[in-house]
Amino acid sequence: MFGPLGARRMAQKVATRLKFPQAFTIFLILFLVDLAVPDLIPFADEILL
Repeated sequence: MFGPLGARRMAQKVATRLKFPQAFTIFLILFLVDLAVPDLIPFADEILL
């Protein structure tokens, strides 16, 4: 159902309705990097929140 283009299209649709679409893009990229890069200390980022 969702391919790479479908997910990208959906993210663009959401971002266009936001007041600060650049902030959405930055947070999305940071979230994806956080998922891809393993933590050196597990749960350290969750504890700091």
